[in-house]
Amino acid sequence: MHLTRFLLLLFITSLVTLSTPLSFIHAQSEFQTTDLSGLSFDQEVSIPIDTSLPEAIYQPIDLRVEFDNPCWAKNQTIHSVRVAYKNGGDYTEIESQIYDLSHTDETHIDACSLVFIIPKEATGEETYHVLYSDTETSAADYPDHIIVKDTHYFYEPITGQIMDFDYYQINQDENAIYGICQKGELLENGMSNAVVKLLPGSTEFSTKNAEQIVGFYTSYSINPPGEHIGTQWAEDITKTVLIDGNLMTRIRIKGSSPKNDLLTDNIYTYYYNPTETKRLVVNTNHQVLEDIQIQGDEQREGTLASLSTIKARSGTIDDMNLGEILPKIHFYSEDENIVDYDMPTDPDADPADWLLGYSDDQDLGSNAWICIDDPATGKAHGLIFEANTGILEGDNDGIQVKASVKQHVKLPGLEADSGDLFAFRNAYENGEHITTLSKGENVLFNAQYLALQTGGYERIDAESKLFQQLIKEYPITRGNETMEEEPTEEPETYTIKTTVHQGVSAPLGSLLSAATGRNVSYLSAELHKAETMVSSGSVGRLKFNSLSIEFAEDANLIQKVQAVASMFDFRNSTLFKTITFNDVEAGTYIIKIYKENPLRYDQRQFIGFTTVEVTEDTKTRVTCNKQTTIELFITDQNDDSIENVKAQLFTDDQLVSTASTDANGTVILPLPAYTNKEFKLKTIYDGFLIYEEPVSFNILNRFRPWTTEISVLRYDLKLTVKDTLGLPPGIDPRPMVKSQEMIQQTSIAAEQINAGTYQFTDLYEATYDLTLSYKSCEQTETVSLSKDKTIDIVFPAEFTLETTVLNQVGNSINTADLMLERSGKKIKEEITEEGRGEITAPPGTYKLTITKEDTTIATQQVSIKGDKSIDIISNQPSSLHQFLPIILIIIGVAIAGIIYWKRLLGLSKNGLYIILALLLLSSIFIPWWQLHGENNSIETVSETYLYPPTLITRTESNTVIGGEVSEVPEIFTTVLSLLSMLLIVTSALIIFLPFIQKRYPKISWILTMVIILLLILNIALFYITMSEVTKIGIGDFSGSGDISISLPGESDPQSIPSSWGAGLGFYAAIISLIGVLSLRFYPIIQQKIIQKKN
Repeated sequence: MHLTRFLLLLFITSLVTLSTPLSFIHAQSEFQTTDLSGLSFDQEVSIPIDTSLPEAIYQPIDLRVEFDNPCWAKNQTIHSVRVAYKNGGDYTEIESQIYDLSHTDETHIDACSLVFIIPKEATGEETYHVLYSDTETSAADYPDHIIVKDTHYFYEPITGQIMDFDYYQINQDENAIYGICQKGELLENGMSNAVVKLLPGSTEFSTKNAEQIVGFYTSYSINPPGEHIGTQWAEDITKTVLIDGNLMTRIRIKGSSPKNDLLTDNIYTYYYNPTETKRLVVNTNHQVLEDIQIQGDEQREGTLASLSTIKARSGTIDDMNLGEILPKIHFYSEDENIVDYDMPTDPDADPADWLLGYSDDQDLGSNAWICIDDPATGKAHGLIFEANTGILEGDNDGIQVKASVKQHVKLPGLEADSGDLFAFRNAYENGEHITTLSKGENVLFNAQYLALQTGGYERIDAESKLFQQLIKEYPITRGNETMEEEPTEEPETYTIKTTVHQGVSAPLGSLLSAATGRNVSYLSAELHKAETMVSSGSVGRLKFNSLSIEFAEDANLIQKVQAVASMFDFRNSTLFKTITFNDVEAGTYIIKIYKENPLRYDQRQFIGFTTVEVTEDTKTRVTCNKQTTIELFITDQNDDSIENVKAQLFTDDQLVSTASTDANGTVILPLPAYTNKEFKLKTIYDGFLIYEEPVSFNILNRFRPWTTEISVLRYDLKLTVKDTLGLPPGIDPRPMVKSQEMIQQTSIAAEQINAGTYQFTDLYEATYDLTLSYKSCEQTETVSLSKDKTIDIVFPAEFTLETTVLNQVGNSINTADLMLERSGKKIKEEITEEGRGEITAPPGTYKLTITKEDTTIATQQVSIKGDKSIDIISNQPSSLHQFLPIILIIIGVAIAGIIYWKRLLGLSKNGLYIILALLLLSSIFIPWWQLHGENNSIETVSETYLYPPTLITRTESNTVIGGEVSEVPEIFTTVLSLLSMLLIVTSALIIFLPFIQKRYPKISWILTMVIILLLILNIALFYITMSEVTKIGIGDFSGSGDISISLPGESDPQSIPSSWGAGLGFYAAIISLIGVLSLRFYPIIQQKIIQKKN
């Protein structure tokens, strides 16, 4: 009877198959689709991520596929391979790419690497399939989205400041996405293995289109402090395009440091993405070729990768207006929490100010990501690492986070700053700082650079979980050779053959459901290890060979029935319903049986399970039963529902079912109504085991759920945090609690109510370790919570502000008083004889006031977030520059008077030479160039001096008195120093000239020409040099207009009407030149005129 019914159902199903299309073929409209029904073979592809997640859309899938049948393929573009996804009964073709083909003959392959993109229609319910044929098939007509160009860029905005590098430009369709640099420099920074991310919508590579620079080179600190060297300066470059496809391109760049002590060998992979979100996967290899001793500031002890945000502003050159420094740093810390720090958007530090240095000991946790972002817009640039371990062997394995800001250029009308976030090897742990790189160290890791226009650090955190799953499947290749790795021993695997009893469903239900698109019931099975599903599939009696059927046009009914019969693998079919799990590693597993599409229920039913210990090929049985449920209702002492309580049901220490409470405090655990099994129910809240009881079922539980109510005691903990000044902290100390009573260690963060006030809400009754931390400062207290509680805490973090006070020309002041003020609290110190003063204060934003003899000479806002050094220009005049020019001129006039008085003795007008010489000498201490600007509330002055060779800017407003020494190219200060020496020599020659005129007339004329040439050289050299500096910021050597300036200590720029041009020193040199010319040539001209009259 059973056999007759089975054959009848088989015949009916065959007729359905003959009359129903196997699948409905859909495709994306951007390309010419393939008739998938003409492809002979269909293999389902396992996707390693949950495609129901929003961040899964457009994720690249890159994996190795081994074909069960011969696959026709000539090369990477001419082949039969297609990819489609199916949701219900429909196939939809999507674009794909293959590479790294394993040929069995000239036209067939048995394996290849496959790339496709998760479509926007993904719901998590779809399956992905590789379809192919063993016979010749026309090539796919997919658009080539990605183009790689090997090209060069050069730009010199200021003489000596160049942007000159070779790079690969990666274009997606009509847009330029990246410039991946091979070698060269950008404003005195090496660029080998640096990636320039361009702004969305860029069609060409240019500086104004640069959005972010990401470094995948390695470097280390050298002397003097602030300097470093590494593979970014590589010249011996090896480069190649490994793969250039329609959806993915892969390139390789290799180079060593100038000292040949470091080597970087990277593989960059870019995947097509139709949105503004861009991903670049980098396989990074850093090698230490020689023993290296870290020197200088010792902050760089082997860079792994870095994010560099650049901001430049020019008043005259549009190409120099680029980038922005995003205001926040976020990363996933070793405490398994997301932490944040402020990134100054208008830094004034040179050398770099390390916001996070090695002594702050900030390491990455398991999600292993860092980012620079703007919470207001959601823009973010992040680096995601495949893991936070496996970098180096030993106790110092891991990734340390550091950050710095630097002002590179500061001129009138021009400013260039950077903010850098670094990932370093973990060179600092437990107070020990490793300052050597040992020969033979080899760092190999995978990372993803993720650029977002929206979503912020939260999106990067979510994507980190996906990348760490996807990267395990990515076949990183060099050409068509898989990257060489150390051989690993493959674990032995086994099969589990499972027979299912008493599980009623429609015969061939999974096939009918897929073929008709209707909800036909069938059984499915899942293999779980702990909380991870290892494998799944449908349960049935009949096994299938292939679901592809081709009928000849003249086929009769018998031939069609034979073709249908060939679909079935009768040899491996069984009388009972079975499923076989292959390639299972040794361990303890649980097999779960579900009834899909049940008639009387909206959701699938959990109807059976069994546990199995796998040490060899194993057979097991599952007897199914009706589904029942365990229903829990969890509240606190105030009868408030508790959400997100995890309920877990175990049998034989194996997890059977788990779920979490909803907003109503309710959780439902489905499971089979086994009356012969004992279960253990556990509920976990914030890591605490709040309920644990045995559970057993009786016959009535087949018809009603097992229910219970749980009440939990919860309390609030309020913190009032103050710093050592008794004020709310100027930073977020991130209060967190943990408890030794937790069975799952969980860090619970407090909510900030207002400045200095935090609250933990609904904490479980327990004893907690309360921790407050900022950078390297950490404070821990033990808190027992048995009622609502409020506690006061003093957070002891303090940092040192080192201040160098300079006068109006940039020389140190040796006596002055410092005062920091915040919210009425004051801290005072004195300046030492070296012109430096140190104040230790808790972090925050202060008003810094500098006084001398009870007169304020400088005041500005200063933000203290760590140890910091600043230079401040005061309005204190320089006695040398104030009086020496006057003294020199007075001396000159006096000497000239004496000489004039003695002219009866035969010394004529030679005293004028002395005046000219001393006037020229005094010009060294007078500004040669000046800018002056003011409005109703702000006045600013910029002056260029030859001694000291600086460009000084001083600004005064209602709140600020101060200034800064402009950051200028080194060649500029070199020229100013040279001019000083030339002027001293020229002055000496002018003084010497009148004493040899009568005795050595020929020599005096030679000397005169030398003096004239030196004066012309001085004037011309200064004019040309200063013009080069001003043209990029304000346009010309002289002029007027609105200039954008930044007030010291403030980030918002101000536009001020200004005028600029030559200073008194420049005019003094011109007067000296005219004077020498007049004194030497006027008598000759006068004599010739007299001769003509006679």
